[in-house]
Amino acid sequence: MFIFRDRADAGQHLAQQLLSLKLDDPTILAIPRGGILVGVPVAQALKVGLGVVITRRLTCARFPELGFGALGEGQIQVLDPASMNLLHITPAELKAAQAKSEAEIEQRQHLFRQGHPLPNLSGKTVIIVDDGLATGLSAKAAIEVVKAHNVKRIILATPVASPQTLGKLRPKVDQIVCVAERPDLRCVGEWYQDFNPNLTDTEVLTALAWAQPHPN
Repeated sequence: MFIFRDRADAGQHLAQQLLSLKLDDPTILAIPRGGILVGVPVAQALKVGLGVVITRRLTCARFPELGFGALGEGQIQVLDPASMNLLHITPAELKAAQAKSEAEIEQRQHLFRQGHPLPNLSGKTVIIVDDGLATGLSAKAAIEVVKAHNVKRIILATPVASPQTLGKLRPKVDQIVCVAERPDLRCVGEWYQDFNPNLTDTEVLTALAWAQPHPN
């Protein structure tokens, strides 16, 4: 069973809920890659530009599909001790995962923001957008990145998430907007009819360009 046709459809549903909040000049930051495609219709509906906040999961070579933490730009680190214990992550594996994710974050900063830092967020209402929350580790890292910039308010916005994950993240933000809470969520992609887990840089950059306001 799926809820959304694709990420654009999910973003349109999310935008409708965010429009009801009547936000005053928010800043929207999407988590690459999938969050950007969700963020495009959100930014267009709210008539603001779309930026990115960059995070990367921490994984080890033995279990590349299982994350045990996440890094965010600005040397933010979030670890999940339970997952680390379950996977028996060694200090050497943690160090290797950190180095790999740090390199990927730097690469994405150059790719998606031409190496520029995050915009001035001080005193702003920031909406963090992702395409779904399973473990929520990347979102948690993104929240910590944004918090370090003296923002006024943080809203976490996502089309689908598990109630358990939302419960862990709710105390860390001012508000959560989620279209569908699914207790049976195992992976984000199963709630999309069309969910490409391997988005290309070209697709993401094209989406970012479309999201920017154009002069009349």
